[in-house]
Amino acid sequence: MITLFKRLAILLCCLPFFVFANVFVIGDKALLNPKTLELIDTIGTEFFQKTKISVYVALKEQSHTKEQRQSYLNEIQKDLHSPYVLIYFFKEDKKIDFLLSKDMKNLVDVDTIYKDYMVPLLPIKRTDSLDQSRISAIILNGYSHLINAIADKKDVKILSNIVDRSGELLAQTARFTMQIMLFVMICFVVWFYIIRRKK
Repeated sequence: MITLFKRLAILLCCLPFFVFANVFVIGDKALLNPKTLELIDTIGTEFFQKTKISVYVALKEQSHTKEQRQSYLNEIQKDLHSPYVLIYFFKEDKKIDFLLSKDMKNLVDVDTIYKDYMVPLLPIKRTDSLDQSRISAIILNGYSHLINAIADKKDVKILSNIVDRSGELLAQTARFTMQIMLFVMICFVVWFYIIRRKK
């Protein structure tokens, strides 16, 4: 009888892991490396438990037409628990975008998340590959910053999130310093050019 209670207790403790296992990643999961899948599920589970908001990632290797992409998204939306945010990625079309439930529309600026945290990791040249490690970095970076932005609005702390706020502040400061240095350098070159022309 005691062993039955022990087994039941262990099963109940493990239940959240079974319930949420790979719930937040939909579609062609092989596009992400296993560590990224695990991180997304860990972060997504904690975020859902604290806010009751689901943040999903949908991945598709191939989609031939715009209608097929829309059909795929419509099919996925039927199974999503509202409120939700969906980051979707179509590899063949190199398309990344966000889909939000109606109650999430004004909560977070997904364009900023996309421009600041996903675009810098995208391939620049046509010859650059869009392999599993790059896709994983793009999706995880966008996912973790999206979670962070919503958590800030909801005044919730997500302990499993990988976003380093002090590191971000340092990066912003470095970016600002580089912009000032570039501006000063351009001014110096223009000034030097004007002085040379006068002689």
